[in-house]
Amino acid sequence: MKKILTLLLLLPFLSFAQVGVNTTTPNAMLDIVSTENGILIPRVQLTSILDNTTIVNPNSGAVTTSTLVYNMAASGTVPNNVVAGFYYWNNDAVPPQWIPISRGSGWNLNGNAAITTPLNPITYGTSTIAATENFMGTTDNNDVTIGTNNIERLRIKNTTGNVGIGIANPTENLHVVDNTNANKSTIFGEARQTNNTADYQNIAIKGFGSGSGPGNYGIGNGIMGIGDRANSYFATGVYGHLGSTTPTLPTTNQAIFANGNGEASPGTVYGLYSQATGTDNTLGTRIAGYFSATDALNNYAIIVPSGGGNVGIGTTTPTLARFQVDRMIGNTTALFRGNSTTSQGISMVADWPGIYFNSYYNGAIRSMAGSGYTSIINTDQSSGGLVFQTTNTINPASGTAIASVPVRMTIAGNGNVGIGEPTPSRLLHVNSATAGAVRIVDGTQAANRVLTSDTNGVGTWQPVGINNIVGYISNVGVTVDYTTGPYLQTGSSITLPPGRYAVNVNMLMARSSLSRSFDNSFFWVRTSFSDSPLANPMPSGDIVGSNLISGNHPGSSYYSMLTGTVVINNNTPGNKTYHYIAGNVYTYNTNQNITGFGSTYWAEDNIIAYRLN
Repeated sequence: MKKILTLLLLLPFLSFAQVGVNTTTPNAMLDIVSTENGILIPRVQLTSILDNTTIVNPNSGAVTTSTLVYNMAASGTVPNNVVAGFYYWNNDAVPPQWIPISRGSGWNLNGNAAITTPLNPITYGTSTIAATENFMGTTDNNDVTIGTNNIERLRIKNTTGNVGIGIANPTENLHVVDNTNANKSTIFGEARQTNNTADYQNIAIKGFGSGSGPGNYGIGNGIMGIGDRANSYFATGVYGHLGSTTPTLPTTNQAIFANGNGEASPGTVYGLYSQATGTDNTLGTRIAGYFSATDALNNYAIIVPSGGGNVGIGTTTPTLARFQVDRMIGNTTALFRGNSTTSQGISMVADWPGIYFNSYYNGAIRSMAGSGYTSIINTDQSSGGLVFQTTNTINPASGTAIASVPVRMTIAGNGNVGIGEPTPSRLLHVNSATAGAVRIVDGTQAANRVLTSDTNGVGTWQPVGINNIVGYISNVGVTVDYTTGPYLQTGSSITLPPGRYAVNVNMLMARSSLSRSFDNSFFWVRTSFSDSPLANPMPSGDIVGSNLISGNHPGSSYYSMLTGTVVINNNTPGNKTYHYIAGNVYTYNTNQNITGFGSTYWAEDNIIAYRLN
């Protein structure tokens, strides 16, 4: 103590010499050496870093730069507050202020202890940090910059709080830029787990975008990707890749590219999985996927290329068709119409499968558009047929139930067609409450004509009349002797198609000498038609009723006529020839013969058939 007092008394006289305390060889203007004592710097209470009144210059004037004090306790308001620790005065600062140098107000490279964590701000980005709270950063309006190798790497903007990596003026909360000429990614997130006995959610990058409640204002986007098409050869907004290998970016332009082909797992792999769910099925709308392509020459919202796989709606296993729908609303599985809710179109209805035109089924047949008409083609699952329904009543407002769509035509499961008849009993069955239900216009129609079929079944309109078939008359005929017993072949015949016919016969009878006989004589001749062209023929079994056409040649006449009609029913599937036969005579008081019977020698001879049905 005596040494120090002596030193203090001598200081005025040693002002131009170096001073040593506990040393005779001072290495500075003042060199104090001690292994057990320190130096006490003046202890003061500053009010802020701008406090220029608490400490005074003993020679008057401003406090001299480098004046050193120890502040006893925290005081003041951010950003000019002070904390306990050493401060020195800097007149060169703007404005002049106390600069902290003590451990208690700075951050050390090996960490700090006993710090005071700031409270959560009421409004982030605007609430100030209290003077007694510790933080890293600035207390004035300057950016915070972090660098390596004397090169800036990160900057926090003082005006917005935005963080920029690779950019000095970040426009977003985190703005990362890499302008190097190399393959790169500016942000890489990696989430892994080491436990192989449990499943954890490993999310590499997670985004959350939210508006302001409870009025639901604002637009929230969790993650947004922008591919700069204008300045890129190919651009992708968001690329999703499944697998553990680094993918090759697509050489196409798309907002989203989902790639599931890098996965070798035998399980189900989704290139893109989209799901929208709610918690109350009475509120809101959920759309799992929304696709829109506009304002170009060709606009394709969705394309599934050749070999691109099957498409399923309502099913995760569309194995039955390239496009498979397994669910319905009401009974409607698909609906196609124009570009508005009032457009006409068609729908496909399940259960009793059918195609509905300008309508659909949901509890009832409902109008698709409030214009036009409804028509339906339905399958009858009870019999395997088809039902055709139409109406001439204009559709009501869109979505309104339609009272009735009458059945107009039915094709039964057995192929029968009914028009106005729901259960047709014939191949074509027409049922109408009014006359003139059928109209056939083919150029042959005219008044008072009837529909007539030819041999091939082709029907045309023909004049009303009796169609006849002319038989063949032999050139020779036959001589009928007055003693003839069995039937003889005349050589004449007629060929009839299938059906019933009235066959008329006219034959002239004359004696061989063209002479008369006794007045009381007669020559009775019986004729018929036979199936056989051979000798000793018999009348055909196809003849309905009497099978004889008979006539008398009296002795008092040179000529007489044999005339008559038989009904022949050809029930075979094809044409059939019936042979004209004569004989079985009965005579009295004559021994003459009838010559040239059934021949063309007599112009009067003919065989003509008329169809009965």
